[in-house]
Amino acid sequence: MLAAFRVKINKVLESRAFYIVFSILASIALWVFVERVENEDIDSLGVRVPVEFMNPEIVADKRLIVTNIAPESVTLRFSGKRGTISKLYDAGAVRVTANLADITAPGLNMLGYSVAYSGDVDEKGITIISRSEDYISVNVDNVYDKQLPLTAKLDGDIAAEGFLAEPAVFNPETVTVRGPRGEVERVAAARVSVQRENLSRTLTAEMQFTPVDADGLEVPVDRLTFDRDTVSVTIPIRQVKDVALTVNAIYGSGATTENTVITITPETLSLSGDPETLGMNSLTLATIDLTKFESFHSSTYPILLPNGINNLTGATEAEVTISIKGLETKRVPATSANLQIVNETPGYTAELITQSVDTAIRGGEEELEAVTAESVRIVADLAEFGETIGTFTVPAKVYLDGDFGDCGPIGDYKLTVRVERDAGTPRAGAS
Repeated sequence: MLAAFRVKINKVLESRAFYIVFSILASIALWVFVERVENEDIDSLGVRVPVEFMNPEIVADKRLIVTNIAPESVTLRFSGKRGTISKLYDAGAVRVTANLADITAPGLNMLGYSVAYSGDVDEKGITIISRSEDYISVNVDNVYDKQLPLTAKLDGDIAAEGFLAEPAVFNPETVTVRGPRGEVERVAAARVSVQRENLSRTLTAEMQFTPVDADGLEVPVDRLTFDRDTVSVTIPIRQVKDVALTVNAIYGSGATTENTVITITPETLSLSGDPETLGMNSLTLATIDLTKFESFHSSTYPILLPNGINNLTGATEAEVTISIKGLETKRVPATSANLQIVNETPGYTAELITQSVDTAIRGGEEELEAVTAESVRIVADLAEFGETIGTFTVPAKVYLDGDFGDCGPIGDYKLTVRVERDAGTPRAGAS
């Protein structure tokens, strides 16, 4: 009998009429649920919504900047149908906006805010029953500009051995920081960190910078802006070289490399420059004629460097001392018989005014004994004076007539002459 009952039940469940009746009953049940549950009036839990700010560009145009906002979000509670309330918990369903265009001056501003809903929320069916805040506190300060010098922090062994890194060169030389005055005034410089090693040539690159305070500590940039993100940094790399200081000595009148001692202080300089420029191994201070003094000479000469070379030693002049050893000096008078004029201009007559000259002859003791007044001849050369007339002094050269070894004159000599135009000789420039 139980089996027959099951057969009847199965026939009913499989019949079309059963499914029609079941569908109608299910629809009625669902409608009752929606009417009683989904459309039930309820109060929401707190919905936390971040505050959005409109028209920030208007504040910037007034050279103002927002420095503090409190709170940054508000909590709202709503009342309405369950179905509508449930949608408010979705991201973006509720927006809270405050208008910065209402701010006109620096200081503390209390802004009201508006609440808006996404398109799938029926705002007519909900009511705000509580707000955590009625106003948004916005603190505003004047925008302040400041020019910052650029500095470089060199990390590691920048230059290779035998080279050095010179101070960084920036383009532009400064950057502009903008922001609240109090924060801008904390910034003392913009620092570029250069991390390179073993450079043997000049480095140029675009690099970012970091604002730092007077103690070199990094300054937060949350509300700071800059007129640029990078600057061009050049780190000149120069070769370093020790160069000897020398003089060009003109030997004579017994002075030779063997009996002459030349001392230069300082002896060397430490120089830096481009390898192409720094090709020298020595630097000549001056040309010194050793026949212009007797046995000792001391003088200071400026250190002149070619363009593009730096003096790392710092010395700007050098002292040169010259000592001639083992020679003696003999004073020999030369009379008019030993004074001569050469290369007179044709049509002009020259007459010696000087009648005697005391000469100094330097050499070895034995050779000097043989030098006499008759051995000395002093010649004034008028080749460069042309048609000059009158009385004037002419540089003269001293000669020793005879074999006196390495003996020779020392010092400078001059003769005074008078030149007249011969009768019949036209004046210079006359036609």
